[in-house]
Amino acid sequence: RVDSWCFGALAVLLIWTLVEGTLELDLRTGRIGRLDDFAEAMDLARQVAETGAYPTHFTYAPPAVALRLGLAVLGTGAGLLWIAAMIAAFVGTLWAVNRLVGEPPWPGARALLTTFACGYAVQWDFRSVNGNLIWVALALAAILAVGHPWRAGALLAAAVSLKVYAIVLLPWLLWRRPAVAVPAFVGLLVAFVGVPAVAFGPVDAVAVTRSWFAASAATSAADFPLTYHGYSTSVHTALV
Repeated sequence: RVDSWCFGALAVLLIWTLVEGTLELDLRTGRIGRLDDFAEAMDLARQVAETGAYPTHFTYAPPAVALRLGLAVLGTGAGLLWIAAMIAAFVGTLWAVNRLVGEPPWPGARALLTTFACGYAVQWDFRSVNGNLIWVALALAAILAVGHPWRAGALLAAAVSLKVYAIVLLPWLLWRRPAVAVPAFVGLLVAFVGVPAVAFGPVDAVAVTRSWFAASAATSAADFPLTYHGYSTSVHTALV
């Protein structure tokens, strides 16, 4: 019974976050607000494709840009598909956490407490329609799949493609299972060389990757978090 109440509360919390935060639904008019952050990332991805250069505050890796260009084909459905992926990632993350720490007496209670403990981060990700939940879910899936090198390598490559921070898991995976080395290398090669080559063309892919390196290097400036406020909440800032 405790679990039933906890899962029910979790479902209500998720639905409210989606309605009030993610979709910005006006309950009086029924209008859905524009998904500003997601739309901005899509616009910047198109800018990279058109100019071959990264804006100074845009640091998503080339495979992530290629993914957004692919999503652009769906039009307005792209945002809804991304939100669906975030919901699946949220549920998958809670499931993975329970698997990693061992089955608790009340998994629903642990899931609810975990959500409250990370409440701001979860709400912020849904409200901005970012990709943190998705890459975290992929990273946790890679950890759980450590006994299957090719699966773990593919999942890690997918996580790194969305957010480069996930690369910090590679030493742990290699320590636990050295056989992950080859699959991880192949996955990263496909993601960071093959995907951009297909999306931009071999020659332009090189220019785009160099521009990404330059934009990423600019984030090392001491005043960067002050000039770009969104970066001050990033994992990179937390690590450094």
